[in-house]
Amino acid sequence: EDGLRGGAALVRDYNTNPLKAYINWRLGIRPQTSKLELISNFDRGRIAHKALEIIWKQLVSSDNLRTKTVSQILSLITTSIDESFIHVLSKYHYQPKSIYQNTEKKILQKSIFSLLMLEARRPSFIVEYLEYRSSYSHKGFSINLQIDRIDKLGSNEYLLMDYKLNPMSNKGW
Repeated sequence: EDGLRGGAALVRDYNTNPLKAYINWRLGIRPQTSKLELISNFDRGRIAHKALEIIWKQLVSSDNLRTKTVSQILSLITTSIDESFIHVLSKYHYQPKSIYQNTEKKILQKSIFSLLMLEARRPSFIVEYLEYRSSYSHKGFSINLQIDRIDKLGSNEYLLMDYKLNPMSNKGW
């Protein structure tokens, strides 16, 4: 298929720096990455998304979440985070030191626990889709869409979820 493929990152890059966007998206040239022992922001986000996907595949609904004890929720979070670390980081030849991984896991556990406590206070919902992917094309321009979660609220009501676990910032607006 001809045309430029990309999602929100393409639009963001173009609005921030058109030349950089052209180099990245048209020419396919990416900056060299160094192999640090830390976990990148990109991988941190992938780990969080994978952990939440695992959690909601098991819970399926807010009613099921509300039946769990704090201990059961923490166990589910820990298991999901461990699985998602393996899933995301196994592609690398190097692994971040265990002290960094453990610190990241603790931070992520607190964030996900807080998120689940907010979710438990929402009106009842059922998770319809996780990591839903679609694309839209118009006049040679394609945008890839990925919705983290789609919840069914009522008979014909849906809520689209986009996870944000990092502290809020207006940088770049």
